[in-house]
Amino acid sequence: MAEELFNQNRLDVHDKMFLVMWRDLELIGIDKDTLVQLAPLSDIPLKVALKLLLNAAASRDAMLDYTVVDGVIVIATRPTLSKFDPETRVYDVTDLVQPRAEYRSNVNTQ
Repeated sequence: MAEELFNQNRLDVHDKMFLVMWRDLELIGIDKDTLVQLAPLSDIPLKVALKLLLNAAASRDAMLDYTVVDGVIVIATRPTLSKFDPETRVYDVTDLVQPRAEYRSNVNTQ
């Protein structure tokens, strides 16, 4: 499906690695033989072609998307991809980056 569309539209995907989460797609009615029709495109960025392809293949119930994990383009439903996306956490590290305060007593202990 995707490979044929990319070849027809002169998109270079030979050096890209794809991981299609087929079980995930099959749950929404998309399998390896699903026909996807897309108007001929020429010389567009791969990310634009992927978005167009995934929008054309998506069902009303589930949107398809992609993410890049360690150089691999992963294609799945958006809920599944949310498991791949990194989570941003913010920690207060002030005590780790500020010099330790040293207090000296001016009180005479005689």
